[in-house]
Amino acid sequence: MTSPLYAPVEVSASVALCCAAWSDTAARRVVAEVAPEALQGPHAAIFEVLIGMAERDVPISPNSLAVEVMRSPQPNMPEVLAALAEITTLGEPDDMLGWHLDRLAEHATRVRLRALATTTAQMAEQDEPSVELLRSKLDDVQQVRTGTSPTVADLLDGHLQRLESPLNDRALPTGITDLDRLLFGGLRAGQLAIVGARPGAGKSVMLLAAARHAALRQDTTTLFVSLEMSQQEVLDRYLAAETRTDLAQLIQREVPEERWSVIARRLTDLTAGRLHLLDKPRCTVADIANEARATRAGLVVVDYLQLMGSVGRFSSRQEEVSALSRSLKLLARDLEIPVLVASQLNRGTDSRADPKPRLSDLRESGAIEQDADVVALLHRDPHDEFLGTTAELILAKNRSGPIGTVDLAFEGHYASLAGVYREAS
Repeated sequence: MTSPLYAPVEVSASVALCCAAWSDTAARRVVAEVAPEALQGPHAAIFEVLIGMAERDVPISPNSLAVEVMRSPQPNMPEVLAALAEITTLGEPDDMLGWHLDRLAEHATRVRLRALATTTAQMAEQDEPSVELLRSKLDDVQQVRTGTSPTVADLLDGHLQRLESPLNDRALPTGITDLDRLLFGGLRAGQLAIVGARPGAGKSVMLLAAARHAALRQDTTTLFVSLEMSQQEVLDRYLAAETRTDLAQLIQREVPEERWSVIARRLTDLTAGRLHLLDKPRCTVADIANEARATRAGLVVVDYLQLMGSVGRFSSRQEEVSALSRSLKLLARDLEIPVLVASQLNRGTDSRADPKPRLSDLRESGAIEQDADVVALLHRDPHDEFLGTTAELILAKNRSGPIGTVDLAFEGHYASLAGVYREAS
């Protein structure tokens, strides 16, 4: 989908909006770089809707863009819908997006220059024309901005002062001390952390453990998004881990009297934490973003990625999972909090001579590995049927530190785990 050099500028507008419709990343670039003056008519109306979606963190796709356009009052709706149909059927996003954005920037400059020429002619007829006013308007034409892109010189003094101070960048411990050592204190704002495992390995236990630790022991408002378990199932595991009550007794509603007294003694502590549970089926990134903002969450935990819902249509499951992964990373950046997400691993791990998982085993998309700042792979012997056993947590990717392995004591009957650090071989 490339355009001839001398094609009308409307072609570049169509290409830019098409790229934005098919990619959240491209949409953010288009919204940031395209000046409203560069677009006219239906393109301008669609661009205004796109800006609103970006500001509200609504996941952008051809489908969702069409829905938002139809919801917005447009005086020339038939023309807008015709333009929308054209840009969303142009094909795959153009690999020359940068060229088209440059062309739109040049066109916007010409529009502003023509407006300035009219203003200059009008001011020339005044008794006392203001040269300073004209100069400021010329700066507007050139889009002169101060402080929008700081240089290293602007930033370095403050950064050196931070380096001289004790480390305090809001690292949030996971509750597994030896994993936190590898992560230099825990998860950080803006990070996407993935816990990959095969079914039954214990990824839900690990994610709930991190959520419990943040809410109860770090006084951090935590949003736990459960796409696999109901709120009642999550609460059973919460009580089992925190009160050391057998999970089977809670599930079967056969809790002995002495355990009830333990639960009663802990009730004040258990209800003091700020742990929010969301178990909406097919929950989308937009749903999570809205809930995280409403609760002012300092940590979002999602169990698990492959069960998430998405808006829009995708040509393959891999493309859909890639879009979800990118959106979760953008969510962490936009909210400036850690986002911890479980992910399924491919079945191929079970048939290998060495069943330990690898980064390449992340199911349905290599984009998960690319987007994540931290990837931990949980491994437990698939032939071990006992709930009380051992497991390994392989820190396979750590963008800001070392990798390694944590040996875990996995206590499935208490929905709990603990670990000891071991150097990677």
